Amino acid sequence: MSNTLRISNLPQGLDSSTLEEMFTRIGNVRTTQIFLESDLPAGRGFALVEMFTEAEALDCVSYFNGQSSEEHRLVVRQNTPHVPQPPPFKKPTPPAKRKVKFSK
Repeated sequence: MSNTLRISNLPQGLDSSTLEEMFTRIGNVRTTQIFLESDLPAGRGFALVEMFTEAEALDCVSYFNGQSSEEHRLVVRQNTPHVPQPPPFKKPTPPAKRKVKFSK
């Protein structure tokens, strides 16, 4: 699996150092990256936290998933890489029938 965690439903005022401090309680944090979305209600966003080992990442998921942070319930999952999906198969449309005029 992955050592990288995706944390959703973050409060707007949370910064990278606070997030790193939270996850350091469980294991060693390699990197943190926060993405805030101002379009979402209350400015919620998501973050990526990379742990050194997969075991630490799994411990963080079990510990932090569902916990409240400033009235926001955190969603913590292992980050899976995005694999583009092919477009759904569409049956080809037959060519339009043309009306042919014969001249006399």
